[in-house]
Amino acid sequence: MKPRILFLRPFWDATVTSSQLRTVHRTAKRFGTLVAICNGSEALSAAGIKDLELIVASDDSWQIEVIKQVKQAAAIILHIAPKVGPEARLGQAIENQARVQTEHGDDFKYNPIQEFGTGQGILRELAYRREGGALHKVIALMPREVLVRLKNAVSVLEQTASGQWYRRVPDGFIAATPRLSASDQVLRELKHVHSIVAYPKFGTLSFHLCIWWTLRRCLAAVEQPLISGSTPTQGRDDRPPVGPLRLPPDQELKNLRFTPPHLLTAIPRSEIVELSLDEVRKLHREVDDGELKCPRCGRGPEVMFWYQYGLTPQFFKEAGTYMRCQYCGNDEYLSCESID
Repeated sequence: MKPRILFLRPFWDATVTSSQLRTVHRTAKRFGTLVAICNGSEALSAAGIKDLELIVASDDSWQIEVIKQVKQAAAIILHIAPKVGPEARLGQAIENQARVQTEHGDDFKYNPIQEFGTGQGILRELAYRREGGALHKVIALMPREVLVRLKNAVSVLEQTASGQWYRRVPDGFIAATPRLSASDQVLRELKHVHSIVAYPKFGTLSFHLCIWWTLRRCLAAVEQPLISGSTPTQGRDDRPPVGPLRLPPDQELKNLRFTPPHLLTAIPRSEIVELSLDEVRKLHREVDDGELKCPRCGRGPEVMFWYQYGLTPQFFKEAGTYMRCQYCGNDEYLSCESID
């Protein structure tokens, strides 16, 4: 049976991604079958191509399909590139944009979040590789200028691994380090992938030679046992776990009642139980929709993880709820005003 090589990439215009898909396929077919999630009309242009498998998935099912394909793949090519198109640039270096903080407790407006610049889907896929124990078979493919920004971002993430740093100035405090989004935290996992390939131009002869050589080495390495002795975990599905599980970041029990863990980018510490948005609204009848948004980044309830401490939900008058933003990682507490 031929090895399966999974190609994960940003979903730009289907004409562009179809051309890039065929480019990668010309090299990958020498080793096995290239597999990719179909982007729009790609299936029409790729029909009948040998050793190319396109999987049709909806916006709701593509994440589950990716996780399933990761388990079956012998190698994974992850194309990390600007989310808006192949000709886009990721902008200037990630530098400190902080202003002097004169008010306590509202540091977000003094040190705004900066994004690495790739789509959230690509970052999510990288997180799936980490959770699935598959980083050892990942080839991270990226334009050369993206590699420069990646080194910049990883340096910032290493500096802030234990938290944000501040220094005192005459008028108050100022952040000493930039702030990246919660989803960008997964970028530090790239140091565990098999290879990083930075190309000056997509599809050139040197591009094909580099992909050929890297795939050859990656497939040969995957055939050997993992040096670390770790065992890849089972793939996830779209169902929440049944009962509490010990999960990162502290391996304490988490009772996720509605959300599968692979869809979370910022899981709170300690023993917690998840609440639904409907349950939160019943507990906090006096709270308007504006208060259910993240006060730091302004994202709405759809990116919030609602929880209480303990493993059993508490639906009584003095109960409170916490919300953890899955974009910026901010935690907020909602006190309960009234409940029948």
